[in-house]
Amino acid sequence: MTRTPHEQLESTARMWQRRIHTAQVLILVILVGGVLYVADTVVGGSLFRNPYHLTVELPQAAGLHEGSVVTYRGQRIGEVTEVRLSDDEGVGAVAVLEIDSDIDIPTDSAMEVRNLSAVGEQYLDVRPRTADGPFLADGATVPVSEATVPVSVPDVLAHAQGLMSHLDVTDIRTISDETAAIFDGGEDDVDLRALAIEMETAFAMLRRLEPDLTTLARRAEKPLASVDDLSPEIRRMAADLEEIAQSLAAAAPDIRRTVVTSLDLLPRLERWWQQASPELRRMLRSGVPLTEMAARHLRGLQHWLDWAPAQADVMAGSTRGGSGRVVLVPRILKNCVYDRSIQRDAQDISRREPRTDARCTDPPDGTQGRGSANVPQQ
Repeated sequence: MTRTPHEQLESTARMWQRRIHTAQVLILVILVGGVLYVADTVVGGSLFRNPYHLTVELPQAAGLHEGSVVTYRGQRIGEVTEVRLSDDEGVGAVAVLEIDSDIDIPTDSAMEVRNLSAVGEQYLDVRPRTADGPFLADGATVPVSEATVPVSVPDVLAHAQGLMSHLDVTDIRTISDETAAIFDGGEDDVDLRALAIEMETAFAMLRRLEPDLTTLARRAEKPLASVDDLSPEIRRMAADLEEIAQSLAAAAPDIRRTVVTSLDLLPRLERWWQQASPELRRMLRSGVPLTEMAARHLRGLQHWLDWAPAQADVMAGSTRGGSGRVVLVPRILKNCVYDRSIQRDAQDISRREPRTDARCTDPPDGTQGRGSANVPQQ
C-alpha cells in the first residue's frame, strides 16, 4: 500500500516530534542531575549518605573546630561536627565526628590532631594499629588515652627558652670561631659539594636502616627502663668509680715506677727462665710417673692425708716442756683371729663359695685397726 505525500509528511513530522520530546526529557534529566550533584558537592556530599558519629575525648581542643577534616591514613573520611569543653577529669575537650558509613575504623586506633601548615588548619587523623576488627560503632567514644594533640606554640617557646638557658655563650662563640676558621678562604677550603654528597649518602643509609633502628629502639625500651630504675645505684657506682679514679690518679707516680721496674725485671725473668727451663722440664718429666702412681693410689693418699694431721697432732702433744710423754695401756690385745668354725684346712682345695660375712672385730675402735673392716673408704 502506497502512502500519499501528505501522509509521508505527517509521519516525518510525528517522528521529529518524538525525537524532540525525548531530547527535552534527557536535557531535563541531565539538568536535574547536575543541579543535585552541584548541590551535594556544595554542602559536602551529605545529601545521599547516612554517616555515623563518634565521640573523641581530647586533652585540649588544640585548635580543632567545627568543620575540621577527619582523615584515615591521609584520606578524608568525614568531618568534625562539634567541639565542646568537658568537665571530666583529664579530659579538656570533646569532639564529635561524622564518619562516612562505608568506612570501618578499628577499635585499636589512635586519634591524632595535626597541623596542616605552620599557621594552623588543624585536622584529625585516624591512625589504625591493625586492619582487623572489632570496629567502632555509631555512638562509640574514644578515650583520651588514645588521643594526642600537637605541642602548642607557648610550650615550644618555653622549651626553647629552657634549652637556650642551658647553653654556654663561651662554647657557642668557640664553635662559631672554629666554623669560621673552617670556611675561611684559604688553601684548605672545605669542599661543600663533596660534604653535601656525603651527608646525602649518610641520610640515605639512615633511611635504609630506619626499620632496624626502630626495632632496636623498641627492644631497648625495657633495658633502658631498667637502667632508669637502677639510676640511684648507677650514680653511687659512678661516684665510687670517680673516687677510684682519683686514687689511681694520686697513685700514678707509684704505678709508673712499678711499670718501669717491671720492664727492667722482665729481661731478667726471661734469662732466668731460659737457664732454668731445661731443669724444670726434666723435673716435670720425672714427676710424670709419680703423678700417674699417685693417681692410681688416690684413695690411699686421701686416707693418709686425713690420717697424718691427726697423728702429727698426737705426736706434738706427747712432747711438752722439752720432755716426751708416753701413755702405757696395761691391756693385752688379742690377735685378730677369725672364728675357727669358718676357717678352712689349707690342704682342702675343693671349690666353694667365699664367705662374705666373716670379719675381724679386734682391736677396738681408736687403735691400730686392721682387717677388711678398716680398709680406707672413698
